[in-house]
Amino acid sequence: MSNDFTTHYYDVDDNAVVNEDNYIDTPRICMHCRNTGEQIAISAVTFVSDDDFADGVAFTTCQLCNATSMHYLDIPDGPVGFYKVVKSFPANADPSLEFSKVVSDKFPKFVKIYNQSKTAEDTELDHLAGMGYRKSLEFLVTDYLIQYPVEGVKKDWITNPKTSLSQKIDKLKNPRIRDLAKAISYLGNDETHYSRQHPEYDIEAIKMFIRALVSDVENDLIYQEATKFLNKPKTN
Repeated sequence: MSNDFTTHYYDVDDNAVVNEDNYIDTPRICMHCRNTGEQIAISAVTFVSDDDFADGVAFTTCQLCNATSMHYLDIPDGPVGFYKVVKSFPANADPSLEFSKVVSDKFPKFVKIYNQSKTAEDTELDHLAGMGYRKSLEFLVTDYLIQYPVEGVKKDWITNPKTSLSQKIDKLKNPRIRDLAKAISYLGNDETHYSRQHPEYDIEAIKMFIRALVSDVENDLIYQEATKFLNKPKTN
């Protein structure tokens, strides 16, 4: 996985550079061309001094445009060896923009709710942000089923308030998309309860799963367009 990095830091006591295997939750979108998809891990340096401006720096390269992005890292509360990105370069003109134009055009309500949830998280309203991320999933799944109907699934059933999110997720044909949606739903439900069923996972895991889900959704849409092209009537 592109998120698995061999990181390096300088140990002043041993006067040596130390290598470690760490997981870095890097964006699944290029900071240059804005295309979603796996970003290739290049290198990462972690910092150990209190005087450093971040907990580390990572570099990734886009498989499509071949440009390299730099990411400042932070160590959140959670598993050892896990880093999250707090700022990326080049920065976007709109810092709230997380998704490609394809996803933003197809699922604007999902993008709006996700960005509002991220704003809540960034302003330390983290107890509200988790519920918002879960709501963004419901809008994404619902609009996906409406725009790309599954045989035997009617719009009236999809939009019926009595139809649960889990029922909608079960109708998704792509198993990767279905499994990712289930995982996000379970963790999102945790954010609404006093006691968590999965305390080892937090909002960072929800966002990581959402990014993977959106990437798979976008790839699925592109694949559907390709099959439509291949199956169109041939002209003489």
